[in-house]
Amino acid sequence: MNKDNLSKIPGNMRRHIRFLPDLGTVALVDLKNFGNSKFYPTLAALVVNESHSGACLLLSGAPGDHLKDSARWLVQFGQLNPMEAEVCWVKELDVDVQKVGIE
Repeated sequence: MNKDNLSKIPGNMRRHIRFLPDLGTVALVDLKNFGNSKFYPTLAALVVNESHSGACLLLSGAPGDHLKDSARWLVQFGQLNPMEAEVCWVKELDVDVQKVGIE
C-alpha cells in the first residue's frame, strides 16, 4: 500500500508510514541526562514500531514523572548513537506497563 492510499483509510491520522522493527529490537533510554554528552541508560524498552518521525516503545515500571507529555529523553536504538527524543503520548496498558510515543 502506498502513502497516497494510506491517507484515504478512514480514521488514519498518521503523518508517516509505520515500520515493524527487527524481532527483539530494544531501545535504551536515559531519562535524566537530556542535553548532556554522557549517555547512561536507566531503562530498556521494546520497540513496537518505527516511522520517519518517531517510534512507539513498550515500557515496564518506568517512573511516572518521566512519562508526561513533552518529557525529553536520550534514546539509543541498537548500534545507533543516542539521540534526543520527546514524549508525544502515553497509554497505560496495565499498572506498570506503558506504551509511549516519542518523536
